[in-house]
Amino acid sequence: MHETSIVLSTISIVEEEARKHGVSKINSITICIGELTCVEKETLRGCFDVAVESEALAGAKLIIEPIAAVFRCETCGASLERKQWSTTCPKCNGGNMRLEQGRELYVKSFEAD
Repeated sequence: MHETSIVLSTISIVEEEARKHGVSKINSITICIGELTCVEKETLRGCFDVAVESEALAGAKLIIEPIAAVFRCETCGASLERKQWSTTCPKCNGGNMRLEQGRELYVKSFEAD
């Protein structure tokens, strides 16, 4: 279950930034997750709820912003969103598709008092 390590890393990043800025209470953390990262969002939320026991994070919300998977055809230049891996372009039937976005996973921001 890699969701646990993702949550622990996210918390570590946010706590470090909070310390740097003298923040004592974190209200929410926003993370961006690409559709093709193979991260189970509900499992991630469950792990987060268990892990936020520190004083600075108690009661914090996890906000997940999905990033659509976008493929680009290297043959005709078409760009399209897909929910799964794609190797064939629906416009020109070319087999030269490249993933442009959809595998991201990062902490976007956090809100604090």
